[in-house]
Amino acid sequence: MPNFIINVKEKGAKKAAGNIGTLTGSMKKMAAQAAIAAGGVELFRKAIGRSAEVEGVRRGFDNLANSAGFTTKAFDKFKKATDGTIDNLTLMKQANNAMLLGITDSEDQMADMFDVSQRLGQSLGIDTVQAVESLVTGLGRQSKLMLDNLGIMVDTNKSYEDYADSIGKSVSQLTDQERKTAFVNAAMKEANF
Repeated sequence: MPNFIINVKEKGAKKAAGNIGTLTGSMKKMAAQAAIAAGGVELFRKAIGRSAEVEGVRRGFDNLANSAGFTTKAFDKFKKATDGTIDNLTLMKQANNAMLLGITDSEDQMADMFDVSQRLGQSLGIDTVQAVESLVTGLGRQSKLMLDNLGIMVDTNKSYEDYADSIGKSVSQLTDQERKTAFVNAAMKEANF
């Protein structure tokens, strides 16, 4: 009789071990699926955040472009000027920065700036985003060091003198905006040379 009891317990233990193994496998699958779902939720959360960022930047771009008198085709011109080498969000941010810094008078001038920076960057092995940032920041802040990244050398004092002469003023009579215009004109002349 004792053998019978041992066999029953042994069979019962094997069955219990099998059931525990099945349960453990099921729990591992559920944990894996939960991890995948959590990753999906995180990706979804990031996508929502990016979408909100894009919408905010786009709204800012539309407002700034409208204030500057740009047409609804302005963004398409900028995209074409950079040969599609910058994603839309980054391009809008750079355009917004350029408009806020007051370095362009028209959408065509801005498109030309983006085209020039893209071509200069390409010739120097710099990606378009970095080239556009260097040009926009360099022009907006009148930073010779930023423009030097693109091989653009500007003599600030000479640019002021030349511009002052062209509008019949002395350098000391130039406003801050006129100085910025003088610097931008000289830098773009150098960039297009």
